[in-house]
Amino acid sequence: MNNYLISTEEHIKGKLKHLDDIHKYQAWNAFVHARNISTIWDKLSKSAKTMECHNFYDYFFRANCRLLYISSEVALLPRNRNGNIDKKRFTIDHPKSARFLLYTINEWPDANFLLGDFETFYINAFVPGTNTLGITSAQNNNVKYVTDKNGSMKVKLNIRERYEDIKFLPYQSSGKTISPINGYPYDVPEWYLGYEEYLKGGTLTNFV
Repeated sequence: MNNYLISTEEHIKGKLKHLDDIHKYQAWNAFVHARNISTIWDKLSKSAKTMECHNFYDYFFRANCRLLYISSEVALLPRNRNGNIDKKRFTIDHPKSARFLLYTINEWPDANFLLGDFETFYINAFVPGTNTLGITSAQNNNVKYVTDKNGSMKVKLNIRERYEDIKFLPYQSSGKTISPINGYPYDVPEWYLGYEEYLKGGTLTNFV
């Protein structure tokens, strides 16, 4: 893994390069954070790792996220003249947890490649990590990761299992009749699913 420290000078150059694209601007900050923290990850306490995960999450949360799918329950809500649903009436879910992602990058060998270069990180981690879902508050409570008293995440169900009972539709309708998607609508890479299965004590072969 290319885990050399990214200097302050290099970090600033990247910020200036992406000033006109807030999504890539935040992605660059997240990449630098992940790369630099990876050099000391093994020396951090559990509480320090939790704090670093919260900081990492902020880069994803404040980027321009894409809402492509909503649950069938949310799809029944009224839309305004522009075809949008009032976002106060449903929950914006970030299914690919940024906090879980930082642990995965540092703890799961199959994910180490994400820190090789910025574009690899951007395409394979940041873009999927900022794809959101529109679901009800009850559904959101059911799909969340469980945390222990120290804030560490526990995996009882992998991402496909957590969403298997929800039907999704595209947020922007083309006007044509569309069959709902049963379960999680986005792609799930093997490295992400593999670490979830490892933590819950299952086997990846059942889900690929």
